[in-house]
Amino acid sequence: MTARVRFQPENRIVEVPSGASIADAARSGDLAMGFPCAGTGTCGRCRVILADRGSVLACQTQVEDGMSVEIPVTSRPGDLEPSVVVSSGCPETCDDARYGFALDLGTSTLAAELVDLDDGQVLVRAGCANSQVAFGSEVTRRIEHVEAHGSEDLAQAIQRDMTALARSMIDAIGASQKDLQAIAVAGNTAMEHFLYRYDPSSIRQAPHVPLVPAPPSIASSKLGLSFPADPQVYAMPCIGGWVGGDITSGILATGIHQADTLTLFVDLGTNGEIVLGNRDWMMTCAASAGPAFEGCGMVCGCGARPGAIDRTTLLANGELGWQTIRGQAPHGICGTGLISLAANLFRAGRIDRAGQLRNPENYRGEPGVVLVPAEQTADQRAIGLVQRDLDELLRAKAAVFAGIQSLLEASGVGVSDLGRLVLAGGFGNVLQPRDAIAVGLIPDLPIDRIEFAGNTSLQGARLALLDASAKEEATRIAGSALYMELIDQPNYFEAFSAAQFLPHTDLSLFPNASGSSQAERSSE
Repeated sequence: MTARVRFQPENRIVEVPSGASIADAARSGDLAMGFPCAGTGTCGRCRVILADRGSVLACQTQVEDGMSVEIPVTSRPGDLEPSVVVSSGCPETCDDARYGFALDLGTSTLAAELVDLDDGQVLVRAGCANSQVAFGSEVTRRIEHVEAHGSEDLAQAIQRDMTALARSMIDAIGASQKDLQAIAVAGNTAMEHFLYRYDPSSIRQAPHVPLVPAPPSIASSKLGLSFPADPQVYAMPCIGGWVGGDITSGILATGIHQADTLTLFVDLGTNGEIVLGNRDWMMTCAASAGPAFEGCGMVCGCGARPGAIDRTTLLANGELGWQTIRGQAPHGICGTGLISLAANLFRAGRIDRAGQLRNPENYRGEPGVVLVPAEQTADQRAIGLVQRDLDELLRAKAAVFAGIQSLLEASGVGVSDLGRLVLAGGFGNVLQPRDAIAVGLIPDLPIDRIEFAGNTSLQGARLALLDASAKEEATRIAGSALYMELIDQPNYFEAFSAAQFLPHTDLSLFPNASGSSQAERSSE
């Protein structure tokens, strides 16, 4: 017995076995939906609308023959279709051109550049959501899927995304697919294992040693990719189970390993990778921050795509202003927006140092705060946050800050010794350093020591694409950087608990942030 389900607004009919879930049908029909909790029903992010029942969770609702399902924008993972920006047109000698494809293989998104291999010029930039989100937003969920069902689902998802990106970029400049000559990929350890179909189980099991720390260069056809010239794929070597090739790439791009200055490098994402060091030594770790910085798991959380609220402001009248990516009507709050909102609510005295809301509103049946009323949003549903969103943010920022403290303690240096703090990842220049300090995410350093490096994973992949010596340098970086497991550090959990306050239980660590909020002044 089968059931036919019609999905809107695509008007696509999918036929699946009776008893399957709506989520199963969506996956079968290659429909753009995200399942951050991998179908356990805990995240609430796969809500769909049924004409006769209203809003339901796709992963918890069985299909019925003839069912019509509407997928709202809030349940979509972002742009699965490539978003392409042409930086420079096809070279004058287009017929003899040689192109390279540099890729940041991220857990949530893929970012890529098409590069002229002869002069190093970036011709096209593009990105798309990682379609693996259908198997969970967190890497551990995807590893569990591989353990239960094998690696093919996840490998094929990457193949489709990479192929679509590369082809759309080449087509954008009117070039030929046969001129794609080389591919360089940087991703976390698990993502590179998924691409190569390696067993990732050891990554999440103590002692967290990857099966293959440095995947070999290999013909793209061996990975299931189909390009006329069958270009070689190079993957950045990984440092440890939870510190992958994307961080090796970041070190290469920022030159930490060549600098005299003591540098703290933080990649703000699900894994919260941290590097501390200089030309003489480097230590790394990964703090399990969870998906909060990616906008996942929040009541109104979303990825950093057009219409996402990415910054808030505290107005003179005490109200909150907001801005969205590309100025489009708001549909949710991304990671930078969540940090900014929490910082401004704290400054306004609307949350206390324990992160608890003061005089909360009733928002979606829970204690919360409404940021944007329904009449101003893209889907006519009010946007805000609830107490459990704040709790999740506190845990995420505490994990990162405790990881930073653990690295500093293990290396015998202090915050005052840091000459440079580099923030990497998709946050770009939108995250305000003062907001990150106000919530206790990063150390209280002078603003002029803090810099945003952008997507260093992609930058390093491009370097490796263009220069064989950069690949050799990446191998040396991965081999020399010390990987430290936070769970083995005796004071980590104590530091984690202490950091679950705004900005911290020890206010002496944040002299410039302390005393600046109404919440603190009213509690004195």
